[in-house]
Amino acid sequence: YKGAKRHPTLGRDVVVSAGARVLGGFEVGDGAKIGSNAVVIKPVPAGATAVGIPARIVPSKAGQSADVTEASAPRSAPRTFSAYGVTQEDDPLS
Repeated sequence: YKGAKRHPTLGRDVVVSAGARVLGGFEVGDGAKIGSNAVVIKPVPAGATAVGIPARIVPSKAGQSADVTEASAPRSAPRTFSAYGVTQEDDPLS
């Protein structure tokens, strides 16, 4: 195997989730996402999401990425952390 590429090349902004394995000398494109415990043995195109064993490319809904969907969502309520779903308004003593 002298001279052969043995390790994967990860592009910019690639997310590799917990327990995932990327095996081989191929490229994972920019902005790709790899799901938890996925085993990737083939190249992943830019912006794609790979899940499963062996990993398969999952099509996005309506051709939009998660970033586009989140950006276009209405912001009716503030985004704050609420432990156990309890807010200040739920406090009977305040």
